[in-house]
Amino acid sequence: MRMLSVGFLLAVLLAVLNVPSSHAAVLIYGTRVVYSEGSRNKLVRLSNEGDVPLLIQSWLDTGEDKPVTEQRVPFVIVPPVFRMNAHQGQVMRINYTGEVLPKDKESVFYLNVLEIPPKPTMTEQQNMLQLAVRNRIKLFFRPKALADGPKDLGAQLQWKMTGEGEHVSLTVKNPTPFFASFLDAYVSVNGTSYELATDMVGPGASATFPLLKPTRLPGRVQSVQFKLIDDIGAAISGAASLNSDTSFPRAETRL
Repeated sequence: MRMLSVGFLLAVLLAVLNVPSSHAAVLIYGTRVVYSEGSRNKLVRLSNEGDVPLLIQSWLDTGEDKPVTEQRVPFVIVPPVFRMNAHQGQVMRINYTGEVLPKDKESVFYLNVLEIPPKPTMTEQQNMLQLAVRNRIKLFFRPKALADGPKDLGAQLQWKMTGEGEHVSLTVKNPTPFFASFLDAYVSVNGTSYELATDMVGPGASATFPLLKPTRLPGRVQSVQFKLIDDIGAAISGAASLNSDTSFPRAETRL
C-alpha cells in the first residue's frame, strides 16, 4: 500500500475540520484608557463586528502573577457581563472606588475583555473548534497633580549603552511621573538600523532594551530612534545621540 504524503493528509484534515478564525470580533474604541482623578467615571465603547451574538465578560487586573481575586484593583466595571448582538455596540462604565493611589505618579492597570461565542449546534460540535478571545489594554490612573499630562516625555528620557559584542543593549531612564509606552526603538550604526526589544518603562524607573536579534554590530552606536505612544494611541517619534558609555544624554522628540 502506497504511503500517503504528509501534505495530502494535511489537506484532507483541513477539508474535514472547519476551524474558525481566532481573530477578535469585538472592537474596543481606543488603545488605552486614561482615568483622571476626580472623574465621575470613564466610558469604554465596544462594538461587535462579527455575525453572531457574543457573551462579554470584562475585568481589571494589576498585571501581577497571581489570581485576580488576590489583586488590589480600585475600580468597578458596569456591566461586568453582558450579551452583545452582532453588529451592535455597548458602553462599559469604569468607576473608581476611591482607594488611595499614588498622588505624585501614574498607576497602571489592565482592562480585559473576553468574548465568548454562542454554543455550537450538535452538527457544528462535530467539526468545529470553538475559541474564546481576550482583548487586553492598559488603564492609566492619572492623579490631579498630573492633570495636564506628559509634556515632551520623550525629550526627558535618558539613554546609555550597556553590554558589548552580540549582547549590546541600551538602558533608558524615565525620570518623569508618567509611563513611557514604546512602540519601537532602533539603534543606528554606520547608517544601518538595528531594532531593540522594548517594553513600557514606569515613572522614575529604568529598563534595559537588548537587540531584538543578537548581532555583533559593525561599529559604534551613534544614536537611538524611538516611537512613544501617547494618550490617544498616536506615535510620537524621538531620537537621542549616544556620545558616552557612562552618561545619560537627553533625547529630543518630534511629531
